[in-house]
Amino acid sequence: MRLSSCIWRNASTSVAPEPHSIGRGCLAIALILGRVCVGHSAYGTMVARHAPWLRGSLGATLQGCASGREGPSQGRLYSRRVLQGRQRPSLDSIHVHRPHVLMTRHDDLARIREALEAAAQAVKPFTPGDVAFDEKSSRGDPVTEADLAINDVLHRILPRPGEGWLSEETRDNAERLGHRRVWVVDPLDGTREFVDGVPEWCISVGLVEDGVPVAGGIYSPPGDLLVVGSVETGVTHNGRPAGMTARRSLEGATILASRSEWKRGEWERYARASFQVVPCGSVAFKLAQVAVGMADGTWTLVPKHEWDVAAGAALVSAAGGALLHADGSTPRWNQPSPKLPNFLAARAELLEEFRRKWVG
Repeated sequence: MRLSSCIWRNASTSVAPEPHSIGRGCLAIALILGRVCVGHSAYGTMVARHAPWLRGSLGATLQGCASGREGPSQGRLYSRRVLQGRQRPSLDSIHVHRPHVLMTRHDDLARIREALEAAAQAVKPFTPGDVAFDEKSSRGDPVTEADLAINDVLHRILPRPGEGWLSEETRDNAERLGHRRVWVVDPLDGTREFVDGVPEWCISVGLVEDGVPVAGGIYSPPGDLLVVGSVETGVTHNGRPAGMTARRSLEGATILASRSEWKRGEWERYARASFQVVPCGSVAFKLAQVAVGMADGTWTLVPKHEWDVAAGAALVSAAGGALLHADGSTPRWNQPSPKLPNFLAARAELLEEFRRKWVG
């Protein structure tokens, strides 16, 4: 299926005009003035008694208008027009967080889909297996013009004012550490496979809130694999609801291994294991497959950057699995040094068995 067929925008986040209501407009103004005079408790009582249609926006619409602040221009949810009665937001769709108002999770997912669609267009001029590249590290890690083109597209679409940015292809700085919402992206995860013409690469977009991956999207053009989801909404595979396999034991499980690690002989220790090891490129691509049940798990005992893992971590969690360190602890994200020492991703039962039998 084409990626464009999986792109959608949630209509619940749009604001439809409503007939002018002098009564509600005046009541809203009165309630704001009342809040100043009588404080939060009495203010809440007045709203509950006289204006139940405003209860969902106590910390957002009225508070923002009373202070002269307006919310994000794209959503148009928090302008002074609300007080004038010309329109008001769909309160069921508003995600309120003080002191700043956040977009709804559906808006986050729509933004992720839009970014992935644009990134898929940006990579089309480049031919996998026949693309020039530079080496950007002592390890010889390749970088191509495709990496940079996708990075520019993602950066243009994803972050909004008040949100941080961490990307493999953008020079890092400490500014992101002061934001609770941070986009963690790998514009082209699996660049080595892309250069070699191996169809195991993808575009990876993760959203971290307060140090936790909460939403993500991964698109792999070679196989037209689109996986998008959040911890609130679950996961979709090319637009259809999906989830992890039901396997509760490593016996007969399919575990995806880093192709580079496998070539270096780092998975020989599992030669007699009861699970099957399948080499595969791109960390994010492997995690996307685990999240939608195309494999039972994946792990690595060598360090990986946050941008390799963040989107997949959100998807695995959204699908009912877990992503942990080898010692069983839960990673924290948006760290000053954005690198994980290792990670294991699968259903909790498989991770517990693997740690008991193979870690230590």
